[in-house]
Amino acid sequence: MQCDAKFDFITRKHHCRRCGKCFCDRCCSQKVPLRRMCFVDPVRQCADCALVSHREAEFYDKQLKVLLSGATFLVTFGDSEKPETMVCRLSNNQRCLVLDGDSHREIE
Repeated sequence: MQCDAKFDFITRKHHCRRCGKCFCDRCCSQKVPLRRMCFVDPVRQCADCALVSHREAEFYDKQLKVLLSGATFLVTFGDSEKPETMVCRLSNNQRCLVLDGDSHREIE
């Protein structure tokens, strides 16, 4: 348990759907969608987890769309001094980052 509240019939335990820890209603009152765990509707989360979930939702809504369609980046590999212009996108199964330019690379 993470909350210092004493639980009884009036003060109930609630668990965060993201981390699974127990909290009182006040500490675990935010309801946020949790897409990466397949919760489409908003679910109860503690304050720390809700903040992370908000950032993930922003990533899914903005950056993920860019990576799925592809975006151009300057990429420098290893000890190379010269950056290479590459189109970066996610693979169809969303497990690899595909880099296409003068060369082709897939990064898991």
